[in-house]
Amino acid sequence: MPRTTHPKPKRGRPVDPTLPARRRDEILTAATHFFAKHGYLNADIELLAQDIGVGKGTIYRYFKNKEHLFRQALTRGLDEMHRLKALDAQDGESGVELLRRGITAYFTYFDRHPEIIELIVLERAELKGHGKPTYFVHREQYLDPWRKRLLRLMASGEIRRMNVDTIISIIGMMMYGALVTHPYMNSKAALAANAQGVMDVVLNGLLPSPHDKPQSP
Repeated sequence: MPRTTHPKPKRGRPVDPTLPARRRDEILTAATHFFAKHGYLNADIELLAQDIGVGKGTIYRYFKNKEHLFRQALTRGLDEMHRLKALDAQDGESGVELLRRGITAYFTYFDRHPEIIELIVLERAELKGHGKPTYFVHREQYLDPWRKRLLRLMASGEIRRMNVDTIISIIGMMMYGALVTHPYMNSKAALAANAQGVMDVVLNGLLPSPHDKPQSP
């Protein structure tokens, strides 16, 4: 009776289930800095692949095309910023203090990641006409918690009652304006220094209070 033989199990490196997510993250990290350095139109994906040490086909396995890769890199940075900015109130912290801390966290993130500012500016300049900018699409997804916070501040009397979307629009314009103009201002001050100015103008306005004494020019 012939002996039954069984195929030998194949030997090799075990499959790493975390590899796809890690590879995608590696590509996005490299792409963020690559686009910030070279721009969008001049960015050569072949050179990016060489920098990472993979074939160009590997990049296109994860991203449909260069525009998809660019937008995903920007989205990843904005996701990270919003995770840091979405703060819970601490013990004894007022709603206004929480709002101030959220704005400070926004500017602090971009101080640490100026490459994300570059991508925001690049998208407006080099992908004009390709749909709504990622920054504003992304921003709309995170507005509801801030609407609720502002409504609570109105209910508690910490801020006066007015249209909540008007407040969000004005604060948002001030923050975005400070963000995209900062690289061109030749200022050595950190972006986070703008947080105090934004909050002072928003909360106190420009008109003097009855208790302010006029100062000589």
